[in-house]
Amino acid sequence: MGSFSFTRQERRGVLYVAIIVLITIGFRYYLPYFIEDETLFNTVSFEKEIKQFEDRQLVLTREAEEKRKKYNKPQYVSYNKKSYKLYKKNKSVKYYKFNPNTAKIADWGNFGFSKKQSEIIVNYIKSFGGIKSKSELKNIFVINERKYCELYPFINIEEISETNNVSTGKKIEIKNKIELNSATVNELMSVKGIGEKTAERILKYRNILGGFYSLIQLNEVYGISEENYMKMKLQLKINRLAIKRININFADKQELAHNPYISFEEAKNIINYKVNNGAFKSVNDLFVNNLITNEKLRYYLTIE
Repeated sequence: MGSFSFTRQERRGVLYVAIIVLITIGFRYYLPYFIEDETLFNTVSFEKEIKQFEDRQLVLTREAEEKRKKYNKPQYVSYNKKSYKLYKKNKSVKYYKFNPNTAKIADWGNFGFSKKQSEIIVNYIKSFGGIKSKSELKNIFVINERKYCELYPFINIEEISETNNVSTGKKIEIKNKIELNSATVNELMSVKGIGEKTAERILKYRNILGGFYSLIQLNEVYGISEENYMKMKLQLKINRLAIKRININFADKQELAHNPYISFEEAKNIINYKVNNGAFKSVNDLFVNNLITNEKLRYYLTIE
């Protein structure tokens, strides 16, 4: 049939290719009719949501602005009451020369302390048998640094001497006093009013405490009468630096409860607080959080 004629198989192949091309073109043409135009729908919905969000934000902004204006109004009534109360309190404070060891609750009230604070101060000083220096007042947690500075010029502490004669008020000079926190049984027995049994009880109690901070603690030792105490205190002295303190950040319940001023329940509360809140930053944390109340413990606890 010539050079450009196709065989039967070739004509059939061309036909198949033509059919496939036509099917492809038809599919591409009719495809949009079978697919929903979600793009247009989503765009419109999204823009609508944006408009609703902006409207809501505008409403919230207006409400917030109204509340801000409301709460920013000067509270003249409460402010004046607070100012007047503070003014009245400061005006009622009266300072004068005083001896902390003899000052009454009323005196501390005149210095600006509440009745409860005044009672704490008086009980603290009484529990230690008096204080010997102005700086010891700073150990009382209700007296902060600012208040201490205000009180300082008016503090007049008469030196407390362990050698004062109770009956005559005259000082009795006694040489070679025995240091209570380092004395042996034999050294204590050399003191008038202290026998062998009493000396052993004193040493036993000293070991439990970790040392004495004041001679008045001898009254806590079983078997010491008031008469003997008055004799022996004239022959003894105390070195507070010799006291063995408990590190509250490392001690366990048994070590804490070993001190007679700490109950087992208090020791447990101290440990629980430390576990839940971390290490203590100062001994005063124990008092602020009502874990202990005995002021004597300030001489026996440390964080160092």
